[in-house]
Amino acid sequence: MPPPDAAPRPAAPAPTAAVGAAVLAVVGALPVLYLALVIWALGGLSSDGRDRAWALLPLAAAVAQVWGGVRLLRRRGWRLLAVACVPATAFVGWLVLDSASAGQPPPGGPLLVLLTPVVALGLAVTPRVRAWVQAG
Repeated sequence: MPPPDAAPRPAAPAPTAAVGAAVLAVVGALPVLYLALVIWALGGLSSDGRDRAWALLPLAAAVAQVWGGVRLLRRRGWRLLAVACVPATAFVGWLVLDSASAGQPPPGGPLLVLLTPVVALGLAVTPRVRAWVQAG
């Protein structure tokens, strides 16, 4: 007589760090989308308005952040979220260094909004989140 089939184990709930990383990635994509809109509305980075394609770079970064957050919550991977948060993290670093070199404090309100991808990046690469994704 064959042994009875084992019941499938329920999926482990998402760690708080994974949920936090996904939520912060989506929230952090909003200022980047706003930046893309401003670049597009102003006609690009030159005065003649022929280089509106520059608006596609922040748009792609924002879409990748949101997509990475969804993939993380579906346990498909954490790397896309981590890589998608790098441009925003670099921008925050540049903003802090630029204000420090000018002898001024960094802008408080905008900096807090811009820090969300930095925190999402930090949460996405924690060992617990990576192990949870790998187990799924």
